[in-house]
Amino acid sequence: MVLTFSEDDKFKLIKNGLHTKVENCAFPILDEAFELPDNCIIEKLLFVGGESHYPNKEAVDWYIETIAQSVFNKTGLILNITGKWSANTIKKYESLDYINFVGFVDDLQSFSRNSILIVPLKIGSGIRTKILYGLAQGLPVVSTSLGAEGIGLLSQTNAIIADDMDDFEKAILSIVEKSDLRQFISKNAYSYARDNFSQTILGDRRLFLYKALLADNHTIKLT
Repeated sequence: MVLTFSEDDKFKLIKNGLHTKVENCAFPILDEAFELPDNCIIEKLLFVGGESHYPNKEAVDWYIETIAQSVFNKTGLILNITGKWSANTIKKYESLDYINFVGFVDDLQSFSRNSILIVPLKIGSGIRTKILYGLAQGLPVVSTSLGAEGIGLLSQTNAIIADDMDDFEKAILSIVEKSDLRQFISKNAYSYARDNFSQTILGDRRLFLYKALLADNHTIKLT
């Protein structure tokens, strides 16, 4: 049996002719990462990820060079970029007072509080762990469709999905300006993560799949 992290990956393998049994079971969010804020307050924008993963660099460049200044002018929110970034990239944007390369963060969970998590990815694949952990903290997430791939998010319900930069900016502004929407998305994000990606939920599913596999294959030899 092959286990995939998302239904999207499962169907891709089946569509491409994999004859082995394929099931979906995502990786879990650790229990200690769940933290629903009493009141979703926005103090900054957050991008999680380093430059060595090229889709991150492409996403950061795209955001900064299109709407970053406009978003800052309208909201006053600085984009905080975590992870390791090259001296050349940092120097390229060092004159922009609305961009802050914070480097490695020892306690990302604490640092992430009161943020909008932005995921303006245009290339790449797979489930983004940063989104899962953002949901678990009740962070409002603004992501492209590709960035949210495989997670099953519903735009305007537990995140906002925007593929055009104008729409991406509008999504950020709506979260900042509309308290009811912000609280609604925050609570739904937390609940969605708890109901679909907790250790208990996914541990039970994986155990069920293993037992079903063993029941179907009595001749399996343990080595």
